[in-house]
Amino acid sequence: MARIDYSVENLNSQRASSRVSTSDRFKKPPIQVQLRPLFAVQQSSASELTTRASVRLNKALPTTVAGTQISVSDGIATIEGTVQSEYDRQLAAKILSLQPGISQVENRLTIESGQVAPLLLPAR
Repeated sequence: MARIDYSVENLNSQRASSRVSTSDRFKKPPIQVQLRPLFAVQQSSASELTTRASVRLNKALPTTVAGTQISVSDGIATIEGTVQSEYDRQLAAKILSLQPGISQVENRLTIESGQVAPLLLPAR
């Protein structure tokens, strides 16, 4: 009986090693692709980005972000001021993060009670 068990284990290990070697033989090398636009990409200055971000934020949240200041430097937007709720705070940061040319948002908005709440946005 022990001999049969040993034979079955040996057969199973041979099958497993055969599967690994078969999959390795047909493994394709990774393909590296570079995408290049066929049109000129216009780089915006920090002042243009600041203006566009302010306009977009004021259109989306006209009453909520009335006293906020936005500055953009090296693709990082900083927003400061006071908003009414945590929802407004997170929404303002999310709207800024969608602006072309802005890669990161530093949210320094405070809620009217005077406390700075942590920003809890899901990862992209």
